[in-house]
Amino acid sequence: MTLWASRAMQAGHSSSLRAHTKAMELLDQCLTSTPTIDLQHQFLIKNAASALASNAAVCAIEKEELEIVVQVLEQGRALLWSQMRGYRHSTEKLQELNPGPAEEFKRVCQQLEHLTVSSGTDLSGMKLIPISTTPYAAHGLNFDAKVTQNRQLSEDYKKIITEIRQLEGFSGFLRATPFSTLQSEGPVILVNVSKHRSDAVILRATETPLLVPLSQHLPAAIHHLSAQLLRVDEINQTEEQRDGPYLPKLVQLSTILEILWLKICEPIADALREMGQPKGSRVWWCPIGRLGALSLHAAGIYTLDMPGDFMLG
Repeated sequence: MTLWASRAMQAGHSSSLRAHTKAMELLDQCLTSTPTIDLQHQFLIKNAASALASNAAVCAIEKEELEIVVQVLEQGRALLWSQMRGYRHSTEKLQELNPGPAEEFKRVCQQLEHLTVSSGTDLSGMKLIPISTTPYAAHGLNFDAKVTQNRQLSEDYKKIITEIRQLEGFSGFLRATPFSTLQSEGPVILVNVSKHRSDAVILRATETPLLVPLSQHLPAAIHHLSAQLLRVDEINQTEEQRDGPYLPKLVQLSTILEILWLKICEPIADALREMGQPKGSRVWWCPIGRLGALSLHAAGIYTLDMPGDFMLG
């Protein structure tokens, strides 16, 4: 599925963008037919699924198709939002206004959760081979039955969601908030980091998207900062156990936030000023991939006495 996309991108072929967008469409279908969370996770890793949307955005940027950049990043964000959080959702408002669809939705979710999490007994009472330790071919008829059952439940799941979204006030049920909605409350800033290139795209309600190229060394910097952040957490846990001082953690964290500011946020802040965006305006950060684990909204140059440059989101 991803082979065409990766080979086309390596060769700089004109079909690269189409290959990536097609792969993202097929990804959703493949996840639907994968019966356990364990296998879904393995599938995503094997197919480098997390890089699909990011690389698709790179292809679109190189074609100067910024609207397509927005579309593919939103598609990837919505896909992961809907598929990888499991089947437990809050239905309080739906239950209050539309109890029938709410009960049907809960029923399907409970059966899907049981099917995807359980590796002992399926819904028909058949003993299953543990999913996490057995190759696909060894699952036999029990595995095939589970796949069939999962496919039917997934169809029921999509059907009830479609019905709920047709109800008044529930058109956005289980959807990630669209960029268009966020734009109405302030600029949306997409930050895409890839080994091929890194960029930010600024979206404003009344203007065309603006591309802000970022440092080509950003992927290595993000990898380093992520490792540093893990180290800060380890220090934090150790000091909590010892009831010790927090100064080392504060110093390291301020360094991380300063690097984020200099490499990502400052160029974006400069671009916003050139666009005439008023100082202190609210912005919406939408980091892609590993960057989502870092606190872009808190990036800035700080001292122990007072903050310097920073940009709140």
